[in-house]
Amino acid sequence: MRQCGPIIFRRNRKSRYTFCMAKQIRAVIMHGFDDDEAFTIMRAVKALGFGASTTAYATTTPTSLEWKVRDLIEHLAEEKDTIAASRKSADDSR
Repeated sequence: MRQCGPIIFRRNRKSRYTFCMAKQIRAVIMHGFDDDEAFTIMRAVKALGFGASTTAYATTTPTSLEWKVRDLIEHLAEEKDTIAASRKSADDSR
């Protein structure tokens, strides 16, 4: 994962805090939901149009609960890139 040095939080015009990450993505991290509930949440977020193609979804695991949120989000970005590349490769081979 990319090291950014000290994290600097800045408040931008939309009242969001931003900080240095290797790649900026949107992520929905869910904890305590069963599979059906998690899929319902994912469908609802996609239906609302909040950048569905650029949003990564995850449920927590015993391992991910031990991670810093920044590390988890960067891991999700890497997984999303891997899946996108795999899909592109499958589409290209058709």
